[in-house]
Amino acid sequence: MSDTNEGKLLQTMDGETRAKSPLNKRKRKREKEKANRQLSEKKAKPVKLDRRTSSPPQLKRPTKPEQLDESIAQMDPSLTADYISQRIKKFEKDLSAVELEDRFIPASAFLDTTSYNNSRTLANLSEYLEQFSPSLARNKETNEALNTTGAPHTIIVTAAALRATDLARAVKRFQTKDSMVAKFFSKHIKLSEAIGLCNNIKIGVGVGTPARILALIREGALKLERLDAIVLDMSGLNKKRQGIFDIRETHKDILDLLNEPVIKSSLGDKIRLLVY
Repeated sequence: MSDTNEGKLLQTMDGETRAKSPLNKRKRKREKEKANRQLSEKKAKPVKLDRRTSSPPQLKRPTKPEQLDESIAQMDPSLTADYISQRIKKFEKDLSAVELEDRFIPASAFLDTTSYNNSRTLANLSEYLEQFSPSLARNKETNEALNTTGAPHTIIVTAAALRATDLARAVKRFQTKDSMVAKFFSKHIKLSEAIGLCNNIKIGVGVGTPARILALIREGALKLERLDAIVLDMSGLNKKRQGIFDIRETHKDILDLLNEPVIKSSLGDKIRLLVY
């Protein structure tokens, strides 16, 4: 190659180099800006902590406050009996005067618990039972009781399965290997399964809906020789702000349960009604 051509080539190559130089600067600038953005984004992202070593404090999700009407629970036995008789007259209008009289629950059946000053919440239920449920107040567990299946000393009656589950959880502290807390309701639990449960485990506290409890009593699976307290969940309200005696079907089921001969004959004597 001649010196003239080589000089032109060098000039051409040198010219290309000078022409590309501004492009290279812009490219480097863009790459630097991109790197800075990535660094900023990385700093902004929260650092994931290894759960095996440390973790940020978990904030408890706020729970909805319980819907309660404690006015009935503050009534003395006479007022409570009168309140229930008024509900009977409202929901069972077709009954004769004699039949209505048979459905009434006497004031003597109720234990006066108006001295309990704390709120009737789920959190306070176990404390309430320790104070007023005869067996729990005396911590009474006889050898006969420990050898008897399906024979609770306390039954808590409520309107729905979900509420029964909450109540059972609230009294879980009373559960031992020889004294279970059992749930009695029809949702997801067949009657035959509930009968098998009662026949095979020792129960201290039973929690459930009145219809299922009555069915188990009539089947002979739920035994009442140890029963000394029936707790009526009268302060708790559902989403419609209804208590157990505001719902026609539940009202009827509760009265059917309390008027079952084996229970009614012992009300006020061996078995006391507690209003929570």
